[in-house]
Amino acid sequence: MKFVLSILVLGLSLSAAAAEHTIKVTAFYPLNGSRGASEICGKITGEMSPDFRINIVADPKYNPGPYTILPNAKGTWCAIVNSVTGTADVTL
Repeated sequence: MKFVLSILVLGLSLSAAAAEHTIKVTAFYPLNGSRGASEICGKITGEMSPDFRINIVADPKYNPGPYTILPNAKGTWCAIVNSVTGTADVTL
């Protein structure tokens, strides 16, 4: 089965801090050929804040599964999600 990868990555602009932040997905693949469990990883660019949360919605148009995770101090993050269609929306 071909694993289809489709990701929507949105940038965030914080006017109060006058800083621009973007989020980039660096990896998204099924675990051990699984049809479901997938690892998704990425990085935030721009000045970090301890208040940042990464919002992931796996299979947004099929059976949406919301996840919220915290990036580390360097802005990198990874999560295990359940994605049957191999799609996810990622936002800050």
